[in-house]
Amino acid sequence: MSKKIAVFSGTGEGRQLASWVKENGIERDFVFFVATEYGGEMMKDLKDIHVHEGRLTPEEMSVLFREEGFDLVVDATHPYATKVTENIRMACGDDIPYVRFYREPSDSHVPGLQFVENIEVAADLLNSFDDKVLLTTGSKEIGKFSRVKDKDKRLMARVLPTIDSLNLCFDAGIEKKNIIAMQGPFTKEMNIATMNQYGCRVLVTKDTGTMGGFQDKASLAELGYEVIIIKRPTEETGLSLEQVKERILHEYKA
Repeated sequence: MSKKIAVFSGTGEGRQLASWVKENGIERDFVFFVATEYGGEMMKDLKDIHVHEGRLTPEEMSVLFREEGFDLVVDATHPYATKVTENIRMACGDDIPYVRFYREPSDSHVPGLQFVENIEVAADLLNSFDDKVLLTTGSKEIGKFSRVKDKDKRLMARVLPTIDSLNLCFDAGIEKKNIIAMQGPFTKEMNIATMNQYGCRVLVTKDTGTMGGFQDKASLAELGYEVIIIKRPTEETGLSLEQVKERILHEYKA
C-alpha cells in the first residue's frame, strides 16, 4: 500500500535513509526536507529523490503536512537542532505520527575531556587559555565566540564550505586565513594535522556521535591537547536508524 512520508534530514543518517529508500524502490513516497542549498547538494546524486529545500515555520509545516497528506514524519535533524525538532513536533500535533531518529551520544572514556553546558561557557573557558583554538562546532552559533580575547589571532574555524558559513565566520571576527572550509567527518590523523598546521593546542567540538566523527576529535586529549566538549542541549530519546527503517516498513504493512 502506498504511503507518503516526510523526512527532515540534517544528518549523515538522513542521507543514508535516502539511499535505503532508493535501494528499496519506494522513493516516490518520500519527501526529504533540507534547510539549506548545501543540504540539497548532498542529495543530488540520488536520482528521483524528492528534496524540499528551505526552512519552514511551524505554521508552514503544519499546513504542508496536511495538504500533502503525510502518513508519517521522520525527524532526522541534528541532535543540537533542538528548535527545529520542537517545531516539527508542534506541526505534527496529535494527528500525524512522528518518529525521532536518535543519534546515540558517544561513550567516550578518554581522560582529560572538559565538558561544558553551552557555547557561552566554552567561550569563557577559552579566555583562561592563551593558546590557539580550533573550533569545530559549526558556523550557526560561531558568533558567540566573538567574546574570546585575541580572537583574530587565536581562533581557527573549521566549517562547511558554504557562503553562509564564511559570512558567519567573518561576522564573528575570524580572520579569512584562519577559516578552514571543508566537509567532514575527519579522521584522527586529519585532526592532528590540522591542529599542527595552525599551531592549535585547544579543540572545541560537540558530542555529535560516531557519525559526526566525535571519537576522532575526542582522542586528541590522549595526545595532550585540550579538548572542550559542548554537551547536548537536551536529553532525548528516539529510534536508531535500523529502527526507523523498521517503522517505515511497518507503515507499508498497515
